[in-house]
This record gives sequence, C-alpha cells and structure tokens, in this order.
Amino acid sequence: MWEFLRKIALTFSQVPQLPQNPIPQKKSSFDSTNRPAGLEELALLIPTMGSDESISSLEQLIAHSDVYVRGDAKRAAAEAVTSGKATELFRTAFWNALVQDLLSEQVSGMDDPVRFLMKLDKEKTLNLLHKPAFLRPDHPLFTYNLQTLVSHSSLDCATISRLRRAVPGDADLQNTLRFAAAKAHCPGIGAELDGIIADQLARQPCDFQECDFISASRARLVLSGLTHPQSLIEGEAERGTTQVKEDLDTIDFLSIIGDYLLYDGAGFAGLFSMEACNDPEDLIAPLRRLSLWKNVRIFEAAIQLFTKGCPWPSLEARKEMWDALNRTQEEEAGEEIHERPFAALEAEWMALNRDLVIAAEEYGFKAAIPVTK
Repeated sequence: MWEFLRKIALTFSQVPQLPQNPIPQKKSSFDSTNRPAGLEELALLIPTMGSDESISSLEQLIAHSDVYVRGDAKRAAAEAVTSGKATELFRTAFWNALVQDLLSEQVSGMDDPVRFLMKLDKEKTLNLLHKPAFLRPDHPLFTYNLQTLVSHSSLDCATISRLRRAVPGDADLQNTLRFAAAKAHCPGIGAELDGIIADQLARQPCDFQECDFISASRARLVLSGLTHPQSLIEGEAERGTTQVKEDLDTIDFLSIIGDYLLYDGAGFAGLFSMEACNDPEDLIAPLRRLSLWKNVRIFEAAIQLFTKGCPWPSLEARKEMWDALNRTQEEEAGEEIHERPFAALEAEWMALNRDLVIAAEEYGFKAAIPVTK
C-alpha cells in the first residue's frame, strides 16, 4: 500500500552519518555448515535479549554468514524492542548493526534490514536511504530501498530522472519511479502516464500488460491529488465510512480472485478451498457491482462444477476436495493427459482478464478520495 505522507525536507544536519569503517564480511548468505552453531548461540541469547550484556552477541549474530541466523537474530532483537525490554544502548547498537548489515555485501532480501530499521526509527531510516550509498542501482537491496522511499517519502525530480536512466530495461523499477515522478509532479509525467494508459487500452487481450496499466493508473491518481482506497492508512477516519469500506472490500475481493486464478496457479478449485471463499457471494458481488456479467457467469458455473449442485461445503470439506483433486492429478501425471475439470472455465476467465483489470482500476479511480495532508 502507498502511504501519502508530508514531504520530509532533507538538510545536511538531519541526515545521519554512516559508519566510517564497515565490518568486513564474506559474501555468503547460505552457510548451512555454520547454521546450527549460530542458532544455538541465538537460543542461549534469547533470555537476555535487549539487555546491554546481549549487545556483543547480537552484533556477531547479525554479521553471521548464514541468512537464516541473521534473520532470526533480527526478529528476536525486534521483539525485544517492541516488547519494551530493550535498553536505549541496545536500541542504538541494534540500529548500528543493521546499518552495517545494509552496507555489507552479504545483505539479502530474505533478511532485509530495512524493515527493522523502519520499526526502530522511521524518519531516521528514510533520511538514511536517501544517501547515495543506498540509493544506487547496484546495491543488493536497491529495489527494497527505493520502494520504501517512494512509499513513505519523496524523491526530487533530478534523482528520479537519474535513476530512470540507470535502469532502462527494468519494467518494475520504471513503474516505481514513474509513481515517484507523479508524487513529485515532475515535468512531462502526466503525458507519459496518459500515453501508457492509452497504449494499454488499445492493445489486444493477449498483449495487455497488467502491471504497466495498473501502475500507470495508480500514479495518475497521485498526480491528480487523489489516493486509491487501498492506500488508506489503517485508522484514518475516512476508512470507517460505509462507502469507503464497500469500495475497499470490492477491490480487495477482486485482488483475491486475481491472485488465485492468475498468479498462484491454483485456479477455481484452489480459490474455493480458501477461507476467503467461505461465502462465494462475497467474491461474486464485486463482479456484479462492476457489471462484469461474463465473469459472473463463469464464476457461478465454476461453483456448480465444484459443488455438483449441492449446498456450499464447509472450509474443511473444501480443503479435502482440493487435496483429492490434486492427488488425482498427480496419479494421472505419468499416464494419459487429462484436462483439469476447471480448465475450460479458467481459460474463459483468463481471456477476460484485461476487461476485469480495466474495470477495477476505473472503479478505483471513481472511488478515490483527496489526499489528506
């Protein structure tokens, strides 16, 4: 979710200084030979985690050669902080160790230190990530760093332009940077977004680029001074209104459908076996609200095929049906190829994906509300 916070003015005095002598570390994220000893050491440390006496061991564990040990150590330290057990000296040492980790060659997304830094001090972390040492395309966590900044802060247009030139072939980063350009109201970004949207609308379903269209649509909202219902910060007054809740539920349910049918590969049977489908009407209602009648017909046909006309099964029964279907498919894998029961309906659904995405984004645009400062 994108959060629209006030732009933080960066001055030299506000930006934290980086450690001058980073701890040398070997580039080895999966050192399973050292993992048992590291986890054993962490287990012994847990009872005193957060005390001044635990600092030295924590620093060594965060610099451990195995990614799992590093990640577990960070989570344990973060728990000590959030539970109020951590001393001020421990918090400072934890912060410094995370920054050292972020500077090291072995840092990885699996144990991303940025999320822990954000929990310790959000504004200080954002100021840190603006520094060239972290905001460079060759940094191992450049994507994480950039997304954190774009979500919670702002970049200036010159920096955005420089970064876009540095990653010309990365579609995901370009989408993120276009969003940043919309937040910063960079020259020409409006025409660029309109061009992307128009191009995608003119494409045939087989050539439609869903991610490009959605990112351009969300960026256009920001440029218009609006926020998508999904971007609302939990606890805002507007979120409690009946209309916003309905809008948010509609979009969330459409996302659930898309995730299972398009990305997870589970199809209708996998979707029906999830808790999100305890009441399939919750998933059909948004399709009706957007007048996606072809999708409604396919969804209802899939329900009939799944239940064979019987009442909607319990969650446990649906999971058993899903497991049985998977076992049947595994047994047939080495024999004659059999078409999956829902294959035809899923193929019809996929052919309509472009129309569903466009309808959902148009709905989101109409449901958007002004950004609150």
